[in-house]
Amino acid sequence: EVRPEGSTDLYAGNDFGAGGYSQTGGLLDDDDTVECVFIEAASGTYEVTVLASELRDNALSPGSTGTPWQDFALVIENAEMASADPAAVVAAVDRSGSMKTSGYDTPAVVATKLLLDHLEADDAAGVVSFGTTAVVEHPDGGGGMPVIADAADRQAAKDEVDGISFSGWTFMGGALQQAQSLLASAPAGSSPGVVLLSDGYDNQGNDTSNPDAASVAAGMTGIPVYTCAMGPASDGDLLAQIADTTGGRYYFAPDARDLFEMTNFIRGCISSTGIVVNEAASASSAAVTVPVDGGCARLTVT
Repeated sequence: EVRPEGSTDLYAGNDFGAGGYSQTGGLLDDDDTVECVFIEAASGTYEVTVLASELRDNALSPGSTGTPWQDFALVIENAEMASADPAAVVAAVDRSGSMKTSGYDTPAVVATKLLLDHLEADDAAGVVSFGTTAVVEHPDGGGGMPVIADAADRQAAKDEVDGISFSGWTFMGGALQQAQSLLASAPAGSSPGVVLLSDGYDNQGNDTSNPDAASVAAGMTGIPVYTCAMGPASDGDLLAQIADTTGGRYYFAPDARDLFEMTNFIRGCISSTGIVVNEAASASSAAVTVPVDGGCARLTVT
């Protein structure tokens, strides 16, 4: 059976209406061992449940005792599996004028969109940019931290990243404050994290009355900040301090390949997903050997 999240509607297997699409309100199929549900214009989040009407034989070894057990196969097409360990990630992007003049504006946008691509269904995503001020880019118009239910939600966040205009100073402390505020509205139980990219020094938005980044980071209990220095002019010492204070990790990533590998690793850290290999190679000629534990239930390749 398939249920839309938050709805009492039920699509039962093999109960089809007009056009061959599944319809709600039908009876469960107790006879067939192969069942299908086809949802027309599907959107949002669905819960899929496999129910056995009766188990007569045990798929375990002969002579096994206890409740009969059977395995099954489940195929889901044109959808994403929801994360078993949802993450709540805020990307904090330096939009100061130096990012543009140094040529780091495009790599920062690319890296942030890569990070959003790595997020899964049921993860929450927010985007903050900081220059002379720090503002929330996504969700546009404020509100709670949005959960990714489908590809359109992820694309909405990426569109906001594409719209960032680079100019001004570097109010890094404000970005951490905005990120912390967004994460306060993230779904309960999700693993929080902030990814901060900057090419410069925290000048508090050219206003010494503004909070500095180190002080804000010291109060971010339970929120790891993964910092990335965009080039040699960045304040690596401060970015490393922020990462160390919050339990995150510091990166120096001046090129696109390093940024891609960094976003792979960060997504794994935030969601407690094991990373077995993280490297770049020529797609036309190289083979990458990946050792995978025999008990692994799921492997993601990006």
